Amino acid sequence: MFKVAKLTKVFKFTNCGATGRNGANQTQVDQKYSGTTLDKAVTSVNGVQRWTVPLDGEYIIEALGAQGGQGNPSANPPGWIGGKGARMKGKFKLKKGTVLYVVVGQMGQTGFGDYNSGCAGAGGGGTLVYHGDIGGNGLLIAAGGGGGGGGGVHGNGSRVHGTVNKDGNMGGNGTNDAPQYSGNGGSNGMGGSSVELIENMPYQGGGGAGWKGMGKSGSSSPTNGGNWWDGGKFQSAEGGFGGGGGTGDTRNNYSYGAGGGGGYSGGGGAYYTTGNGGGGGSYNAGTEQEETTGINEGHGVVIISFSANEEDIPEGFKMDFLNTGTGITGNLQKFIVPRGGIYKISASGARGGNVGGNLGGKGAFVSGEFNLDEGDTIHLLVGHMGLDKPFSDYGGGGGGGSFAVKQDNDSSYIFKPLNVGITPLVIAGGGGGAGDNGGNFSGGAGNGETTGNGEGGTGLQSNRNSGGAGFIGDAKPSAAKPPISFLNGGTGGTEEPIGEALVEVVYLTMQEEEEEATLEVTVEKVSRVVLVDHLTIQVLIR
Repeated sequence: MFKVAKLTKVFKFTNCGATGRNGANQTQVDQKYSGTTLDKAVTSVNGVQRWTVPLDGEYIIEALGAQGGQGNPSANPPGWIGGKGARMKGKFKLKKGTVLYVVVGQMGQTGFGDYNSGCAGAGGGGTLVYHGDIGGNGLLIAAGGGGGGGGGVHGNGSRVHGTVNKDGNMGGNGTNDAPQYSGNGGSNGMGGSSVELIENMPYQGGGGAGWKGMGKSGSSSPTNGGNWWDGGKFQSAEGGFGGGGGTGDTRNNYSYGAGGGGGYSGGGGAYYTTGNGGGGGSYNAGTEQEETTGINEGHGVVIISFSANEEDIPEGFKMDFLNTGTGITGNLQKFIVPRGGIYKISASGARGGNVGGNLGGKGAFVSGEFNLDEGDTIHLLVGHMGLDKPFSDYGGGGGGGSFAVKQDNDSSYIFKPLNVGITPLVIAGGGGGAGDNGGNFSGGAGNGETTGNGEGGTGLQSNRNSGGAGFIGDAKPSAAKPPISFLNGGTGGTEEPIGEALVEVVYLTMQEEEEEATLEVTVEKVSRVVLVDHLTIQVLIR
């Protein structure tokens, strides 16, 4: 039995393509997270994403609130841009099997209409992570959403951002000749207010929802306050999912009254086209806190990562590590040898791209055993499959090769992205892309031989296709963006994303020792380097 320690694995929750007042449905969730660390692990419950903690340990949780909607950008002058969402980050001890609920805030909708040269936008949704019941003691972290932007003439110009304070901000006052009314931000987890100075006053933006209370709606707009966790709406611009307040009621097809942002406490709504909505408040129950007011543009995000976990795992246990980049540029991964011994490293090159019914070539498989010392650094670069083409007008993309190299300062091979010497251990060639022109031609298999010179291949200049890059040399120029070699960074020769990458680490039985060993795996990011599709490390510690 081994123990895994200091393991880093990242789970990224997004809006999954949903917009407006309602969160992502199950179909959107499944499509967005397919092939990622969240594949088949998230259930949509009325837009809230439910996820189960996979292991005991310490987790870093980062939450970003959503931006408020802009006042009508087509007006003259255009409306004010909505406030930016807050950023909150902390460390939490979580138990395996704990069910977490993730509310990913969505942007408030843009204002519409051109009354007095601009109409207001709706509030952005707050982003929250919690367990148990809403309003209870299970809130871990909340990042306030930004308030909606006011109209171009009467807006006061100050974007009311999501704040790191627990209380929501007051809606902004207007300027010039418009009335200067604004709703109060919520406090102690309550929702924000709409404008209450005059009963049945029209044009009141709704307050944003808080952890313990929903946003208050305007008296003439009875449903525009932020809800748990739907955004508010009454006839006009919708508040973002995560409790963003909607704009006030419409008169002559204009959106009046900017909405407040959702969050721990809701932001206040504004009146008429006068001011911006107030930003939502935030909350952080973690340690090692990082907090920033008004930083996030667009929809909210939640990023959860392991930190310093330790748990017994059975022999042969596998762990998958996701490539957070695209099919062309990704992240190099680094494996630190925890203990001297014999390690078996296996690599598979990625397949080439298909063209209609013509199949790309399969990647090669290479495996070997290596005597490694404790503290040795192994860099892993995992190739993506080539881009598929549904029609025969274009050839398929070539599959990426997979590389495992040992950092070696005495080596003459210099890995330029890190400026360090390396010695290659295993390199598995990628499969060739399938042919085009309607012919029944499949690509060639990857070349797993060790007799190559490491130089790149040559493509046909007239058709702008490209050869594949090697370990040492780039592909010969012919494509719009030719592939480059491993030593130069390993990026592919296309601009399109091709899917998520996967690294698989397998721990086998110990040899020649009976006491329990501790295996530490550290995965670190290095910016904009391609990763591998399938690479297996099998560890035999002696």
